[in-house]
Amino acid sequence: MLRAYFDESGIHAGSPVCVVAGLIASPSLCKDLELAWRHHLRQFDLPYFHAKDFAKGNSPYRHWGAARRREFLSASGDITEAWWRSTTRIPDIALFASAMDTAPFVSLPLNQRRWLTGGEVTESGKWKRQGAPTKPYFVPFQQIVLDAIRLTPQHHRIHFVLDRQNDYEHNATFIFDRLSEKYSPVRARLGDIVYSSKEQAVLLQIADFVAYSCYRFLTHEDNDGSGRAMWTYLLSNWHTTRIDKSGLQWLMRTRPIVPGNLERVPQRLKPDFRPILTARLRLR
Repeated sequence: MLRAYFDESGIHAGSPVCVVAGLIASPSLCKDLELAWRHHLRQFDLPYFHAKDFAKGNSPYRHWGAARRREFLSASGDITEAWWRSTTRIPDIALFASAMDTAPFVSLPLNQRRWLTGGEVTESGKWKRQGAPTKPYFVPFQQIVLDAIRLTPQHHRIHFVLDRQNDYEHNATFIFDRLSEKYSPVRARLGDIVYSSKEQAVLLQIADFVAYSCYRFLTHEDNDGSGRAMWTYLLSNWHTTRIDKSGLQWLMRTRPIVPGNLERVPQRLKPDFRPILTARLRLR
């Protein structure tokens, strides 16, 4: 059994990119990482990490200067890297992230956006389920679920833990359940999907950190150099791609609107396709 913890960044209005990211590991490794992360937070006198509060400078980061913020971002990357390098147990941890440019998605026709975000159409062409055409989040969400299956050891079932988001949970759960019902290879690998707060599921804080770091990198908001060490490490170990305009066009050509079909994103990527930001670290 494996556990997957995923969070998102860039779902706010006006965001140029939407990212879903996080980690997958065995329960025993998750316990080790949770202990390491709690100790890390204590070093900075933090009760928790929430990227939204960190980005806005809200409590408990209100009185942090630029140097302290850079120190925290660098140390957060270092603590996770050190943990990954020290473990020799199998399966190892895997990091995943899926990112999509918002503007090309918004410019798609309404029916295509419905289709890509979980909509269902009848043989007569009527939409029996509208999807979420204003929420690009559901495209990288679907991709990251399929990547989790594709890039982890095949004999493991994966249980998913996501951050609690009232506006997203219902449709995400529907897509997750329908993928499991429709495709037998997916059904054999998918466990449960649950939603929790970051205080209760501590590893969601690490997923939040990974998603936030991806977002800052992709939107060129890392101009002050914070997180540079982390990104140097990530770029040397990750395979990185992302959904842009051409990627969305490719998706619609290869995954056209078909009654009864639920597959919106490819389970296997062709070599020259760049639809996602996917990462795998030291899988054995």
